[in-house]
Amino acid sequence: RSTVRGGSSFLPRLGVCGMAVLFLFCTSCSRVRPLSLYERVERTQKIERLLTQATFMLRSGKEDDLRAAEASYYLIIELDPHEARAADGLGAVAWRRGLKAEAKAFFKRALALNPNYDRAYAHLAFVAAQAGQLEEARRLYLEALSRKPLNFRARNNYAALLANHAPSRAVLRQAYAEMLKAGQSGPAGDPLLEENTANIRRGL
Repeated sequence: RSTVRGGSSFLPRLGVCGMAVLFLFCTSCSRVRPLSLYERVERTQKIERLLTQATFMLRSGKEDDLRAAEASYYLIIELDPHEARAADGLGAVAWRRGLKAEAKAFFKRALALNPNYDRAYAHLAFVAAQAGQLEEARRLYLEALSRKPLNFRARNNYAALLANHAPSRAVLRQAYAEMLKAGQSGPAGDPLLEENTANIRRGL
């Protein structure tokens, strides 16, 4: 099977007519009318609604809902190609489908778009933990928490990572301290946080 190579060889083959067409096309692109303030606000509001809708559907885990969430995320990217939350959402969709390599690539894409996006770090940490890369997972959770200390889900997962692989009682105490902080930053009465806090306390 032959390999198709890209590169500078494409441009000279256009010839004079081709170059003229390319020039006209590119100059026409520069004349796209910028959005008005109202249109920008409307687009932002639509993106937020799509993100909320996609997150709700993602949590169900059903394939029909995953397809709908995926469509929402791709629509968000059409509205704003630099929206890191959409790339991260596509990673979550891929992960739920068992496509681990694809999920990881989307999470990395989210970080390329926004190097300070805490959830993408947390998701990459979870991927690393599942692959047994515990030190890398620990580092990524700390990156997430340094950017958003109130990300209680990331802190819960970080505490669970420490507790499940605690080489000493000191590390277990650290896990308990992190879980208490997760409880303070998360919603009151969250069953997962309460269960994990109790489990770690029993191990002390």
